[in-house]
Amino acid sequence: MSATAEFFNNPDNYLDKDYNVKVRRKIVGALVGDVSDKKILDVGCGNGGVSLQFALTNRLTLIDASAGMLDLARKNTPSSIRERVNYILSPLESAPIMEGHYDICFAMGILAHLESWKSGVEILSKSIKRGGQVVIQISDSANPLVRSQLKPRGKRQYALNEIAFKSLVEVCGQAGLILLAEKHYGFTVRGMGMLPNNFLYRFTLMTTRFRLFKKMATEVIAVFQKA
Repeated sequence: MSATAEFFNNPDNYLDKDYNVKVRRKIVGALVGDVSDKKILDVGCGNGGVSLQFALTNRLTLIDASAGMLDLARKNTPSSIRERVNYILSPLESAPIMEGHYDICFAMGILAHLESWKSGVEILSKSIKRGGQVVIQISDSANPLVRSQLKPRGKRQYALNEIAFKSLVEVCGQAGLILLAEKHYGFTVRGMGMLPNNFLYRFTLMTTRFRLFKKMATEVIAVFQKA
């Protein structure tokens, strides 16, 4: 088992505070809007908190390298829509993803954990149809607050990839993905994780509404379209 899969196999390592998942869900829901009859791929799906909101009217494929996370995604899928969801236990790099098959692909935070995030972008681009969309979330390493948190820490005994938003746009462009929309949000400093989950959720959501936070933001969710 890879260090990444081992870390995420204990859900509490990631979901002890789930405010970030809830914020991502709201932002992605607003950016993607109402869609139906689409084939949606969620790589590094975690507990399914972002993508399952689309399962009622679309077909979903959820992929994660962690059996623990994938089990949570199954449990979080209502029985009434379970037939619309396919679950695959696999790292992104070796996942059985059909090229040009999907209309929308979600990649929430996964690029930071890959051996090569640029190769990951290539896989995401190949997975979708022309005109399809890739929705990517990163912590922007152009922000010094982010760079200070990429080293191994706590139960995560491996370093995260440095991904600046500007570099992400360039690499996506090389892979045939054109930036359509972006949402900068969040302001995370050491020690904030000790605060209550509900407060962190309200505070992080508030940062999406004020222009002041755009320059200070540590997180980005961006929508790209395949040319």
